[in-house]
Amino acid sequence: QEMLNDVTRIPLYIHLLSAVVCMGISAFFHLFYCHSRACNSVLCWLDYAGISLLIGGSNFSPNFYGWYCKEYKTMLWVCLGIIEGSCLIAFFISLHPKFYTPALRKWRASLYIFIGVGGAFPGIYYFFFWDPAYVPDMLAYPWVMGGVFYVAGACIYAARFPEKYIKNLKYAGFSHNIWHIMIIIAALFHFIGSLDVYHSRRLTPCPATPEISMKFL
Repeated sequence: QEMLNDVTRIPLYIHLLSAVVCMGISAFFHLFYCHSRACNSVLCWLDYAGISLLIGGSNFSPNFYGWYCKEYKTMLWVCLGIIEGSCLIAFFISLHPKFYTPALRKWRASLYIFIGVGGAFPGIYYFFFWDPAYVPDMLAYPWVMGGVFYVAGACIYAARFPEKYIKNLKYAGFSHNIWHIMIIIAALFHFIGSLDVYHSRRLTPCPATPEISMKFL
């Protein structure tokens, strides 16, 4: 029978909370954005801020559990600093009123693609420098598939496909609908990845350091 480590679930809760808040804000925006110009402005800002929150939250679990051991704490803080810092910068950029203008549609999509793809760099480090004694084995496909859906959704949104070529798409089937659906699918893939790395960390204890071992002599 395999021994399981007692590992905190807080990163999983952070991931779930970021997804719930992002989707909740988006639903609130689409329900009430037509209330007034001022309401539209505030809710639009919150809608884009929620995307930054989701990207930051979904990257917390793999980095926390991946670089969990003491020997990799520097790597943990570097990765989290870069990813969460990028999300924070995107959050502040979204505060600017011109950020929501139609002329910057492609730039908005590019910004979120950039910070989303930035989360792949720790995975590249995993691939080339993975040490099974410290870093748990994790499934790659949930993160790859999630990234594919994120990027594809953002590209469809930026290209205004298919309403740019098919007229009279008023209620369903246009780029914004497709983008939301792809974000939900990507978020599900990423949460599957978070659960996988959590369970892998429970099966992969950190090697005891000499100082810790001395306590049991």
